[in-house]
Amino acid sequence: MSDFFHLAIVDSVGGDFIAYARTDAGAAFGECKAKDLESLKSFRESIEKVLQGETKPFSAPDLTNFGSSLFDCSLNGEVRELYNGMPADSYSSIEISSRKPSLLEIPWEYIQFPKSAFGPSAARSVVRVVPTVGFGKVIPKKVSKLNVLFAVSAPIDQGLISWVEVQQSLEDAFLARLSDGVKIDVMQITTKAKLTEAITSKKYDVFHFLGHGEVSNGVTNLLLVDDQNRTTQVSTTQFCQLLSGQSLSLVVLSACNSGSGDFDSPHAVLAKSLVECGIPAVIASQVSLPDATVAGFTGSLYKNLLATGDIDRAVSIARVSLAFELGSSSAPSLEWGIPVLYRRNNSGRLLEV
Repeated sequence: MSDFFHLAIVDSVGGDFIAYARTDAGAAFGECKAKDLESLKSFRESIEKVLQGETKPFSAPDLTNFGSSLFDCSLNGEVRELYNGMPADSYSSIEISSRKPSLLEIPWEYIQFPKSAFGPSAARSVVRVVPTVGFGKVIPKKVSKLNVLFAVSAPIDQGLISWVEVQQSLEDAFLARLSDGVKIDVMQITTKAKLTEAITSKKYDVFHFLGHGEVSNGVTNLLLVDDQNRTTQVSTTQFCQLLSGQSLSLVVLSACNSGSGDFDSPHAVLAKSLVECGIPAVIASQVSLPDATVAGFTGSLYKNLLATGDIDRAVSIARVSLAFELGSSSAPSLEWGIPVLYRRNNSGRLLEV
């Protein structure tokens, strides 16, 4: 196993943030200045503009410079010295654990470490650890038997969704590993009534939602269908009420802005709120989600999660797969940084393999 570099960025009593790093060789504390991080928040808006075609795509130097700025802001003094002493093939784990919008609004997923190549890395994970209280220890579930709910919502008054490809990639990953031990229920038309019935009548381990999402007045909404197959909004609070207290280990939200919203308001950002309600791990999208990215990311995610049981590493490898699939020599992919992983503390290992 390679050496391990763990970096946690947490709130401090003042307005700045503390960076705590540890390795097998020692530990160190540093400081992240809020004023230095403030200028990095706007990059999320820049990503959205590129995805909407409102501005030209980023160049490789653009993404590298932003990622390097994140590194420079978070690794200072003794923390930088500790990192500099690590071998080039070390595994790096970055955990963002904060309640402050100034930290949460930054797209940390694009951080670049100087010892690694440009873009995502299978040897670097970026995780948003949500501070929670009152929940028991997450016990990894055995992969010998898993129940999965794949719910699709494609209202006729919204854009088309390539759900067949996503369903196929999900089924291929699970059935290749657990041909007899997995039960995948597919809900092709997801109404509030159907989803409520499914979630409350059967114990699922994984819930994967594929559909549309939006932010309205700072609150994340997912768009389900009504009886006429048209849009009906379901708020963050409603989803928390439905999914909390169930047996879910993982929720995957393949929907635009499902990890976005007003970070300064309670029960506003869906992905974060679900973890606060007890879900061990949630994967969402911090900006708009291009339809073409979902199937590739999904297949790689589940394949590696079932192989390792480690959600942090599975997401990291899925990022690499997505970057390789969509990038080119002339135009680097930025879609690999859109998925965000929120989880509870010490819940990185979801499955026992």
